[in-house]
Amino acid sequence: VYTVRQLVQAMDAEDMHYPLHLGVTEAGAGEDGRIKSAVGIGTLLAEGLGDTIRVSLSEAPEAEIPVAKRSVELAGRYPAEAGPLHYSRRHPDAGQPVVVTSAAEIPDGWTMVEAEQTIPDSPQPLVVHWRYSGGDLADFILEASVALGRWLLDGIADGLWIEAPNLDPAAVERYSYDLLQATRARMSKTEYISCPTCGRTLFDMPATLARIKEATAHLSHLKIGVMGCVVNGPGEMADADYGYVGAGRGSVSLYKGQICIEKNIPEAEAVNRLVALIKDSGDWVEPGC
Repeated sequence: VYTVRQLVQAMDAEDMHYPLHLGVTEAGAGEDGRIKSAVGIGTLLAEGLGDTIRVSLSEAPEAEIPVAKRSVELAGRYPAEAGPLHYSRRHPDAGQPVVVTSAAEIPDGWTMVEAEQTIPDSPQPLVVHWRYSGGDLADFILEASVALGRWLLDGIADGLWIEAPNLDPAAVERYSYDLLQATRARMSKTEYISCPTCGRTLFDMPATLARIKEATAHLSHLKIGVMGCVVNGPGEMADADYGYVGAGRGSVSLYKGQICIEKNIPEAEAVNRLVALIKDSGDWVEPGC
């Protein structure tokens, strides 16, 4: 988001006006992939930036188009002024962002603001409130991401209050924390960075990602990259703690940070070897601990 904003400013200064392509390449799969894509792409489209888009999911390619189309529709519903060029937490003393489920849970001295409002001129911590009247969880995830993403990406909101009376409250609360995680505002579960399928991916990305999640989903303090190849993989998972990267047909390389630790491991052994690497590095905790 900040890169695109900065690029537009630089082009304007040079009187250059090239079309912009938007996409979150390593968004992942499932709800998390949709949240990251809708937050990033939707925020920029709402600001009037972007000429072409691609939603990239670690799923079958045909799953990407409906998400892309809906994100475009929703961005038109939530127009916004151009955002800042750098992240700055609005209220640095507010602690990590909170999730509330009613007005009574808003901390004393905090201000509530509606997601459709302009940013208020207040030094107090802000809880942004948004209400969804529909009953479709998949659509809720996309619309909430577009409506609320900019508040968290730019460090404006210190808390979230989402009302969706026609949806399961537990699902709404889970989504709220997932949105905080997608915008890097608050980590609450293992973070997976994974690319879409392409011709260079020589293993079943969705199935592999599912196996890695099954083995590591309790490691909420870690970011794990699952990338199809060495061409783009190491760069796209640059902030991951560990990486599982396709090295060729039937083989995988394992990374700790940006350092390749093991090369050309047989794919059948790779998930267990990833777990062993995490354990050997001292980052493993047992489930339930």
